Amino acid sequence: MKRIFIIIVVIIIFIAVGFGVYFGWKKSKEILTPPMAEQGSPQGAASQTPEHQRLKILSDQPVFNYFIRQGIGGLATSSEIFYVNSSGQILKVSGGEDEIISDRIVENFQGIEADKSGDRIIVKYGLQSAPQFEIFDLGKKIWQPLSGISAATFLPDGTKIAYLENIKNSSVSNLITKSLTGVKPVIAKILSINQKDFDLKWLTSNKILLVSKPSSQIVGEIWEIDINKKTMRLFADGYGLMINWAKDNSLGLKFSVTQKGESELNLIDSAGVAKASLGFSTLPDKCLIGLAKIYCAIPQNYNAVKAPLLPDDYLKKAVYFEDKIYEIDIKANSFLEIPIGAETVIDAVNLSLAGNAVIFMNRYDNKLYKLDL
Repeated sequence: MKRIFIIIVVIIIFIAVGFGVYFGWKKSKEILTPPMAEQGSPQGAASQTPEHQRLKILSDQPVFNYFIRQGIGGLATSSEIFYVNSSGQILKVSGGEDEIISDRIVENFQGIEADKSGDRIIVKYGLQSAPQFEIFDLGKKIWQPLSGISAATFLPDGTKIAYLENIKNSSVSNLITKSLTGVKPVIAKILSINQKDFDLKWLTSNKILLVSKPSSQIVGEIWEIDINKKTMRLFADGYGLMINWAKDNSLGLKFSVTQKGESELNLIDSAGVAKASLGFSTLPDKCLIGLAKIYCAIPQNYNAVKAPLLPDDYLKKAVYFEDKIYEIDIKANSFLEIPIGAETVIDAVNLSLAGNAVIFMNRYDNKLYKLDL
């Protein structure tokens, strides 16, 4: 009898363990799919009353990317928000039915870069191996193709562009600058570079960065090119190397990964010198850097059964985070959470400041959000 009792207890334990493993596996499978992807709106957002709702969706359309056009005199309080939808059309957020600025269908959008005022954008699209570039002027609503190039960037004040001109049947590219003002554009060759698959970032009036693609599997490099001296120097290197710059490029957040897989996040100046080591972990593209304050979406949880490989898994959308947004006061050394609603789930990226609000994209539903400060 005692033996039968022991056998029954063992069977019950096995059944209990089986149910635990099953439901644990089922739960891990469920969270591998972004919970917002099929719902189309943040959980709990509808239950918030308008007077207490700090987090709002700015457009019902899925957004590929967005940019902000500053008002008269660069005033953020009168800024206008534009976005690129899934068809490659450019629209303006209008509070009701969004205004179509360009109805042209652009396939395989890869990225955009706006000048400082937001009057022009560089659009990258097409095949990953052979991207195409064009400039779109918002005021004139004119597209200007940039033929035979592999990367492009604006001078911070938007009066010039720099681009890498392809040389046929060669891995060498010419770094070219071209004016966007005046009757006749002024074109100047800076130097020839033996490079492959690098991006450009015009940092200061006389310095351009050559930026490799980030991956934790290889040592990324960023090279600084002095336009006046026509020289190059190594600006930064490291595994998983990424930098997101402030609007005026005076400060940046530099992310890298140690050989042990530990992430490091540092505040740097335009010379690449570290000003502070931040005591939290997130990716630079999930932060907005200002002169006095930094706003960051910091992951609290992730939807993977094992720790993600960063930044690779995030860039490939193999992992999604559940974020909280914080305000970091650089001078006061304070760290303040900005409430977004207990039931709201966000994975925020591409943060910007417009008036007294943070604008960002939510990777769960690809919608554009506004968070009042």
